[in-house]
Amino acid sequence: MSFNSKKHILITGGSKGIGSVVSRKLIKEGFHVSIFARNQNILESLKTSLSPNEQEQVSLYACDVSKEEAVSKNIKHAIKNYGAAHALICCAGIHGPLGKFCDTQSVEWEEAFKVNVFGSMYALRAVYPSMKKQGHGHVVFFSGGGQAAMPGFSAYVGSKGSIWRITETLAAELKEDNIMVNAIAPGAVDTGLQDQVIAAGPAKVTEDYFKQIKKIKKSGGTSPDYAANLCAYLVSEQSLGLSGKTLSARWDKPEEFENKKEISNSDLFTYKRVINKTGGTRF
Repeated sequence: MSFNSKKHILITGGSKGIGSVVSRKLIKEGFHVSIFARNQNILESLKTSLSPNEQEQVSLYACDVSKEEAVSKNIKHAIKNYGAAHALICCAGIHGPLGKFCDTQSVEWEEAFKVNVFGSMYALRAVYPSMKKQGHGHVVFFSGGGQAAMPGFSAYVGSKGSIWRITETLAAELKEDNIMVNAIAPGAVDTGLQDQVIAAGPAKVTEDYFKQIKKIKKSGGTSPDYAANLCAYLVSEQSLGLSGKTLSARWDKPEEFENKKEISNSDLFTYKRVINKTGGTRF
């Protein structure tokens, strides 16, 4: 029996795209993984692609993360059957409406926030009691394109940018419960989201970004393995003490951090303004 075999990890959006690679990685690491996603057929397809032994480490839940009651019910069921949550990883995400802000519909914006922000919050609310009771836990969000200005992606950038600041605030709040909260920026991974950009066309997402996505589709983009490997690190014993950070899956190497406590208490890897040295603020 492996060291991780009794540990339970819950993953939203874990049946396809980056989420499926994360799920497979943690299954191979020996965890029991409960996967939550909308489409039952895709969930079943993922499970049947695993080895017989790996299939025993997986439980599936068809669940729309934008529906709080469904999220709460399914997560509580998973915890009752497979044990307290060692970690929660929120991979579920959508682009939302593409195009200029004033050409998009409010209901589409709301849907993006319901999935990208509220879906993660619903999941955390549901797992928190079990983490608090056991005295520890790991939470990993996905921040995606929340860092930069992306014309045509206002709902996506707005919702993912929210994840950056929520990560920092919840890390501070949950510190007393020994729960580590971090976020991952996975990079430009070739997933179904990129197909939506291609379908939308350059008029909605700008000519430059459209060309960039075309190149990603051709080259394969950033490997999702980077995000999966970072997830595995952030739910491991080695990551203890590191919290409140948004980390690049491709470029940051938290396993090499010499003083996790010092970094956690600093502005490094957080969502802060860049100020000229003459501005008189900390640099």
